[in-house]
Amino acid sequence: GSVNLRRCANLVDRIWEDQPPPPATRAFVQPVDLTGEAHASKIDRLAQSLGPATCAVITLPDSLCWLLNIRGDDVPRTPFVHGFAILHAQGAVTLFINEAKLVELGDHLGPKVRVAPVDAFLPVLASLGGPVQIDPASCPVIIADTLRDAGTEIIEAADPCALPKACKSQAELDGTWAAHLRDGAAMARF
Repeated sequence: GSVNLRRCANLVDRIWEDQPPPPATRAFVQPVDLTGEAHASKIDRLAQSLGPATCAVITLPDSLCWLLNIRGDDVPRTPFVHGFAILHAQGAVTLFINEAKLVELGDHLGPKVRVAPVDAFLPVLASLGGPVQIDPASCPVIIADTLRDAGTEIIEAADPCALPKACKSQAELDGTWAAHLRDGAAMARF
């Protein structure tokens, strides 16, 4: 038979009395000489790949960081900054993030990226005209439920950053090569 899942309050949150607040470490710029492509170019390129969707919801931190050429320390030993984004087919991004994380970025994000608070994310989703692209492999259920409850048409497709992120630029390949040389030297010294 089929399994029906129903969203409910997080039981761990209900008993975790000394739960720390969400991480709010400062994001930093990953320079173009390391990424090989400016984030404005990535936004334009991926926006053109959305097909019939008016926008795509980006929920994975690695995709968000890759797309915007930013990094952070929200996750120990992993250079991620937490947030959500909507990639619009017109070549713009709405970034939902704690704005305190962005103080060291200066004007890096530029005119293609509009910043909004995280608590605006679900209301904005509910107001989107469709169709909206989500990745069923990584999208939280509340996002799909919010879109469905608003009557928005959903297109299920892979995260638009996944394949381009996997296809490394020459700058990224050079960085990998340099890291392997440093690692090999460290191992030999050890």
